Amino acid sequence: MDGNCSHVLIQEDENSASTVEGIGPTPAIDTRAGLFVVSGNTTPELIEGLAGLEDFLSRTPDLEPVEPAAGRWMQSRPQRSDHRLAVALILKPGDKFNAVLNDARQAIASGGSDLHSRQVFFSSRPIGPGTRIAMVYPGSGNHYLGMGRDLALRFPGIVNGMDRETAQLKTQFRPWNLMPWRRAWQPGWEAEAISRLKADPLNMIFGQVVFGDLMTRVLDRFSIRADAVIGYSLGESSALFAQGVWSDRGDMLARMLTTDLFTTQLAGPCLALRQAWQIPEDQAVAWRVAVVNRPVESVQETLSDMPRVRLLIVNSPHECVIGGLEQAVEQAIAVMGCQAVYLDGVVTVHCDAASPVADAYRRLHVFPTTVKPGLDVYSCSWASPYEVTSKGTADSILKQAVEGFDFTRTIKRATADGVRVFIEVGPRASCTRMIDQILDEQPHLAVAANQGNEDEITSLLRCLARLVTERVPVNLSALYEGLEPATPSGPIRAGKIVPVTVGGHLLCPQLPEMPADDPPIESLRPAEIASKVPPVLSDGFESAEDTPAPAENGSTSDAPWAQLLEAAHRNMETTASAHQQFLDFSQELTRSVAETVDLQTRLLGLGARLADKPPDQPKTAPAPARVAASPSPPAFNREMCMAFAVGNVGRVLGPAFDVVDTHRVRVRLPDEPLMLVDRIVSVQGKMLSMESGRVVTEHDVLPDAWYLIAHRYASAWRPVRQTCS
Repeated sequence: MDGNCSHVLIQEDENSASTVEGIGPTPAIDTRAGLFVVSGNTTPELIEGLAGLEDFLSRTPDLEPVEPAAGRWMQSRPQRSDHRLAVALILKPGDKFNAVLNDARQAIASGGSDLHSRQVFFSSRPIGPGTRIAMVYPGSGNHYLGMGRDLALRFPGIVNGMDRETAQLKTQFRPWNLMPWRRAWQPGWEAEAISRLKADPLNMIFGQVVFGDLMTRVLDRFSIRADAVIGYSLGESSALFAQGVWSDRGDMLARMLTTDLFTTQLAGPCLALRQAWQIPEDQAVAWRVAVVNRPVESVQETLSDMPRVRLLIVNSPHECVIGGLEQAVEQAIAVMGCQAVYLDGVVTVHCDAASPVADAYRRLHVFPTTVKPGLDVYSCSWASPYEVTSKGTADSILKQAVEGFDFTRTIKRATADGVRVFIEVGPRASCTRMIDQILDEQPHLAVAANQGNEDEITSLLRCLARLVTERVPVNLSALYEGLEPATPSGPIRAGKIVPVTVGGHLLCPQLPEMPADDPPIESLRPAEIASKVPPVLSDGFESAEDTPAPAENGSTSDAPWAQLLEAAHRNMETTASAHQQFLDFSQELTRSVAETVDLQTRLLGLGARLADKPPDQPKTAPAPARVAASPSPPAFNREMCMAFAVGNVGRVLGPAFDVVDTHRVRVRLPDEPLMLVDRIVSVQGKMLSMESGRVVTEHDVLPDAWYLIAHRYASAWRPVRQTCS
């Protein structure tokens, strides 16, 4: 208020035990989205429930704030687990709830909601409450800035419990890199922060392990518990810590800080890789890992003649992970002619490159274990559950580190064992996408508790909504407990008013008075004005000895008054000049537009006259020549073009574009009969950029095409070959 600014940084000594035994109710800090659930045994009951929700929302102006509104609805209409059906809606402040309710009614009428819907969730054939649940923990490379921040703020009691159970939680969470704090947020700060995050593998490894523990505890608040756990690469360690099979992350952190495995052996100079592959000392080692959209048979055939690339992981029937020296990986991708997504933060594991340090790697993962009754722990190395012992866990993790694994086999084995619900408990949704590809049309639910590309609370709400509509037991009362209802405040009583004085005196300087005999400002020459202005020191203060003393009547000399008027005069001149420049620019722009329109009009007139001119030789026009197909195979055939039009973008363009399929609206090729792209001959440009590019397409004009008239097409268009730049 008074121009002063203070900065206070409070930090707890993380080496001392916390004396905080509890924490107050969860604050209503998140008002971006609320979950509303209607349950019933029949669709008419759901429709009736939606009518009640519509009446409730009509009495909640603008859904502000939305969380207390969702909490009041849940209290008035709690969803019952014994109901056969449920529809869930996610609403945000400012949403037109009538439109969302209409989408919900349409989903009920059609038997299910759009799989890519972000606000309406419904299934007419839910999986049901008796199914087995597997929690899936993803591997390294899924990190993002701010990972875990929203969850920690929304559920502070959970973080407080984690802090009491382990030493140095902050060091494990790596917040200085995952949640950077800065004095200035100039353009480019994100790239700099990500670069710092990737510089140390421990940032990504431990940040992701702690995030998995946090997300598991959050889901436990809603009574969502696993019957089985599956860990993908680093996810196996995350699962063991999160489920309490391993208990002390602090011990793991201490070991990793003292070992050279993640500084020089498996990362950095990659000494183990150099030794295993016998790479000369004078040859640089640049390890790269990439996801490629090719089946395992094709990848194995390509890599059979490339000694510097390895098949690391089989993700799904049409996707693998390869790793090796950078140039060799790029060459393999070019030979396969596939899309590729490079991964950051993956050390030289899942192949023989880790063999020289196998013993040290195994010792790092030997911990006391606690068997959890009713919990099956799956090993991706063996593609089956195994007996949890110190030896068994270490052997499983070592095997995948030196041999790689087949994720497809593990998911199919879990499905054969009765698992139907897969919940990804980690950052982003990489495993969810792979599970959907593996199981394809088989009855299942694969859902991620975190999407990475949106705020963490909204991702959690979507996960809960999917589970509720599939009738998986979920205790939603934990979602809004402790929230105070948003009720209008009553009148303030005078006795409760506490006056607080802030700031200093109001700055109201008295302007100097103009002496009667002072000349007007126009008559003052610059030299005269300068002579009246007191000198200014380097620190911005006037010289005291040269500043004239105030007169008895409270006025000063005429210099400040003249200086004030002169500054105002210069300001008006500057404003007028800027306005004139704007008018000149507007006039020039109008003139250019008029010339362009005139040119287009003249060109259209010329084209019309040429079209009306009779042909020189009024003979029957020859049949249109068929454009010869490109001699080389097209980049995308017609089947893939149709998949892009009505199917999934990720299956056509590769895993880097899977996120597009989660959007409710996206750019597509048209469906039949307007589909005029039979093949995409070539694509030029930088993937995932907004730079210019070039796409060449072809269309075959067939005798029975719908747009032909008397076996001829109109002269105004030629749908044979298109080039888009």
